[in-house]
Amino acid sequence: MCAESAADARAAAEGGADRIELCAELRVGGLTPTVETLREARASAALPIVVMLRSRAGDFVLREGELEVVLAQAELLRAAGADGLVFGAVTSTGQVDREAVQRVAEAITPLPLVFHRAFDALMDQDAALEDLIRCGCARVLTSGDPRGVERGMDRLRALVALAGERIEVMPGGGVRAGNAAELARASGAHAIHFSAKSDYSSPLRSEDVRAVVSALRSV
Repeated sequence: MCAESAADARAAAEGGADRIELCAELRVGGLTPTVETLREARASAALPIVVMLRSRAGDFVLREGELEVVLAQAELLRAAGADGLVFGAVTSTGQVDREAVQRVAEAITPLPLVFHRAFDALMDQDAALEDLIRCGCARVLTSGDPRGVERGMDRLRALVALAGERIEVMPGGGVRAGNAAELARASGAHAIHFSAKSDYSSPLRSEDVRAVVSALRSV
């Protein structure tokens, strides 16, 4: 469950979510939140909280000095109580930036590292999945198709099968109460990622979370 604030975290918990992904600026795909936001969310919801590591909006090709910024943010967030971190980096040729991903994974051990939807920009996703496993990622977030999960269900099912027990493939992007159950059945995934927000200027509502969670629990 995506959250941008302590109020969002509380709504996620009240709606029945199992885990929170804490971000800033969801309207641009999520950026690194402040340590204070993490502490406030931690005080508001008794759920595991994984935290976004992304220093700017735009593409996922790291610029000079950005990896050092990300590593510094990771250390601060880990010290503040993050239960895991979310990061993604790709090369200019459309492959996993293995050096960057591995450095982040090693820096935060034993916390799990999640590779975010930068995965959807990769040229060869089967090869990318193997790269992420070798880098030590615990989970990968993907829509299966850049246009959203409804278009990517066949691809998601193939990725879940390829991953097996080696890494968790977590579908996300365009998940709603009306398609959540179908997505879970079609993909075979054990976890689904969603925001339950159609308007990122509005706070998260627990009833919207509950509607998606209820659909998923019906599978």
